[in-house]
Amino acid sequence: MSASMIRSFPKIGRKLMQLERHAPILTQTRSINDRQIIDKTVPYLAEEEKKVSPDAEYPDVEILYDEFKFVERLIPAKTIPSVPEHEVYPTPSGWVPPNESLQPSEYKVRRTRNHMLPCYYTKHFSGRQTIKVKHIYGDIWRLKEDATKYFKTKGVRCEIQVHEIGRFVRFRGNVHETVSKFLLSKGF
Repeated sequence: MSASMIRSFPKIGRKLMQLERHAPILTQTRSINDRQIIDKTVPYLAEEEKKVSPDAEYPDVEILYDEFKFVERLIPAKTIPSVPEHEVYPTPSGWVPPNESLQPSEYKVRRTRNHMLPCYYTKHFSGRQTIKVKHIYGDIWRLKEDATKYFKTKGVRCEIQVHEIGRFVRFRGNVHETVSKFLLSKGF
């Protein structure tokens, strides 16, 4: 142990000197830039060799494949199951499946992975309310024109912003029900 190390790190240096006195230190030499350096690592204690392997502490394990069915039902599904067939639509919750015969060929609005309409309500800090419709494929401007016509027939005044790159349309105001009815009338 060098004196400079004891001066630089007095507490560490003293501890290392105490360890050297009580237990032999496992040393390892290595060369860096043609110099021999001695690494003083963790003290080597003879009791470490006497330890039994960790496998001896645990009992034998039996693997049962037949019992896995009880565990399998606790694991969440990787995919969302398809919607079951109902006798009457809309369902008691108000859900309606997409009707492909009503959908226009110019654009499509894909439902979310939970089979819901992609309409999202946002209330901004300033008090402004917006409805965002996502997952639009095709001619997004045609969707804006159809929505404008639908809103005029219902007597609802609403500003519509189109975001082509983000593939969404934003409706200004709290018109969530009207937007949802518009999408359902188009078969989405």
